Amino acid sequence: MSLSDALKDKKLDVRLRDKFLAQGRLTGDELGSYQSSLTDDADKMTVVETTEKKSNESEA
Repeated sequence: MSLSDALKDKKLDVRLRDKFLAQGRLTGDELGSYQSSLTDDADKMTVVETTEKKSNESEA
């Protein structure tokens, strides 16, 4: 991957996009276009249920 391609990927990184939007390095149209191109993978998800351990503080 070239440096140019790597920087394009970083432009849409969720950790940087707000900063780039504020700086004008990313437009709302570019972001909207990218988000609409993403696929919906909801059918591939796995639901994981967790149980919380109760604290021993209430027993003491």
